[in-house]
Amino acid sequence: MSFTLPRIIAVILAAIGTIWAVFLVLISVGLAAPLLLGFAMGFVVWIGWVIRASPLVLNVTARRGIWFGSVGYNGFWVYRMLESPAHESIVLTGWWAVAALLSLIALLGERRLPNPEGSVERSRHRILDEQARHE
Repeated sequence: MSFTLPRIIAVILAAIGTIWAVFLVLISVGLAAPLLLGFAMGFVVWIGWVIRASPLVLNVTARRGIWFGSVGYNGFWVYRMLESPAHESIVLTGWWAVAALLSLIALLGERRLPNPEGSVERSRHRILDEQARHE
């Protein structure tokens, strides 16, 4: 397992996200359904960070998808908090802003990383190359 910048960012976000996940589960009792749905989407993003931080072999499309989803989700919450007249919590807004920024950096960092040897996309290209040689 190589420690690339996107993987290091995933480890950091997954670790901090775990703390947030526990906190949000504890405070989510009795919250409105739309807010719970928003938190549920956050758990999907958190699972993406955990997967990206793990030694699983992902192709570049899957890695970019994780970061694109993270940028979108966290960016949405930053926007929502900033448009609120009360500006809600600076801690929450700060977390979502940092997570969105780190996710954007990781997304851009994935551009430079090739598909790993064991990825589905690399295997597909290898099969197509072999077929072309036999024709």
